[in-house]
Amino acid sequence: MYSYQNSNYYFDYYRQMDTELERDIEKAINLKYNAINCYAELVSQAPNDATKKVINEIREDDVRHYQAFQQIYRILTGRTYTGSITQVCAKTFKQGIEGSFIGEQYDSRFYLKIADSTTNQTIKNVFYRAAIEDGIHANWFLYYMIKNI
Repeated sequence: MYSYQNSNYYFDYYRQMDTELERDIEKAINLKYNAINCYAELVSQAPNDATKKVINEIREDDVRHYQAFQQIYRILTGRTYTGSITQVCAKTFKQGIEGSFIGEQYDSRFYLKIADSTTNQTIKNVFYRAAIEDGIHANWFLYYMIKNI
């Protein structure tokens, strides 16, 4: 009897992926990679410990999202994709907060688009969760913008 476990055909068949979805997941990985990098800088610019704690928690959420996106990409393509810096971090805390608010809003909508574009329930769940959490993050950044710190 033929064994599918030793055949590349078996794995290649199940790893067929829409090229748009592949590009979108690569972009999502890059977005998270950039956010993780910039939030580390933002923490160092934060005016007090309470603000640092919240931004660190947001950064930790983004690290989890980044890892989940990478895992999905690896499962779907059989390849590893590491994020790259595609954005420049803001120079001041105020600019960083505003840029983070806008970024989290944009990212949330983008992740919903990815979730809506697939029939894979696991991918839907991961990207819906990321979209929801990014909406919450945007609220925190809006709070800091209004508070004007």
